[in-house]
Amino acid sequence: MHHDDMSASWPLRFVRGGGPRYRQIADFIEGAVAANRMQPGDRLPPQRRLAQHLGVDLTTVTRAYAEAGERGLIEARGPLGTFIARPAEQPLQQMLDLGMNMPPLPLGCDLQDLLRRGLAKAMERHDVGVMMTYHQAGGGPAEREAGTHQHAVGSTRSTDCDSH
Repeated sequence: MHHDDMSASWPLRFVRGGGPRYRQIADFIEGAVAANRMQPGDRLPPQRRLAQHLGVDLTTVTRAYAEAGERGLIEARGPLGTFIARPAEQPLQQMLDLGMNMPPLPLGCDLQDLLRRGLAKAMERHDVGVMMTYHQAGGGPAEREAGTHQHAVGSTRSTDCDSH
């Protein structure tokens, strides 16, 4: 990479009061990646050459590359050099955060009244203490009897979500 090429790809100008220079370099890399000016797999200039181009110490660029590496922006490949990293895949749990997965409210009914009447009806039939406890695995006697009846009549309808 010639000096002119580096001037075009590294138009970084340090901002007084903009934080340490190594962070400004790491921020520049982050901004260039976000703006697609640097793509995964692009090779970064050698640290000595970049330090000379920016007019900073080699240790400043070394710290900047380390900071960018900690942010997951770049990866060092030994003698091959330093490259823009491929974006890390988010863990499935982060992509599928169902913590606030709320179904849409039903239209055409008073949900609050419906819940109030349903809970009152349940309270008439059952003791609140029984309703608040854990239930036996496989169901209680009434659920097991219903399952036995369903099996006896030859029902093919399954309440199991898995298809076997």
